[in-house]
Order: sequence, then structure tokens, then C-alpha cells
Amino acid sequence: MDAAGRDSLPPVKRAAPLLILLGGLATAAFGCGAEQVAYSDGEISDGLALKPDGREYLVATEDEPEGDAFCIVADLLNDSDEVEKAGSRAEGLALASREGNAGVVVDTGVGFPCEEEVQRNLNRLDPVPKEDE
Repeated sequence: MDAAGRDSLPPVKRAAPLLILLGGLATAAFGCGAEQVAYSDGEISDGLALKPDGREYLVATEDEPEGDAFCIVADLLNDSDEVEKAGSRAEGLALASREGNAGVVVDTGVGFPCEEEVQRNLNRLDPVPKEDE
């Protein structure tokens, strides 16, 4: 403080702790620094029991171990960005894992009786959410 009782620090230095605090809060709120989860095509196809069939995949089932012709996966979605973009596409139905880190686009033109099984297997790919302590 100076002789008149005023703080002798410049305004910028007085505000620095507040700016640091606000920057930290913004980073936490927007998730900056959070590592994006991504899965390879192999991890997705193994996790969902997919069998390659040309440019698509067939879902292997107990009754159809080589792939069910009515369970066609047209595209694999390897991360949350691809899952988000696929949700706005017109063709097919996009299915996403519980946390939205992986997904598939399925061909519904011939029906898709494997939706529950594929959804269950997609959910198994994602890590189980941690409970807040």
C-alpha cells in the first residue's frame, strides 16, 4: 500500500489470481485436455463379431456364425466425432456405444434384427463410467 492507503500493485497483477482461477474453471467445464477415446476397425469388428462381406460387414450370430444377411453393418464409427457426424446422415441407422466413443451405421433396408445384440456389444467396448465420489 502507498501512503494514501491505495494498493500499489497494478490492476493487471491484482487480477492475475482471478484470471488463473477462471481459466482453470473454463478448462474443467469444457473438458479441455480430456483424452479422446478411439477404437480401431479391428477392435470394433472383433467386439461386435462382424464378418467382412465386400465393403460391408455381417453380424455373426449363434444361428449364423458366418454372418447374418439381415444384419448388415455399412460403416464403423471409430470415435465420438464420427458418431456425432453419423447421427445427422440420412442413410442407415447409427448406433452408438453407451459413452458415444464408438458406433456403427447399419443398413435397415433389409431390416436389422440384431440391433439389441449390436447395441449390447457396443456398450461393452466403452469403459464403465466411474461413479462420482
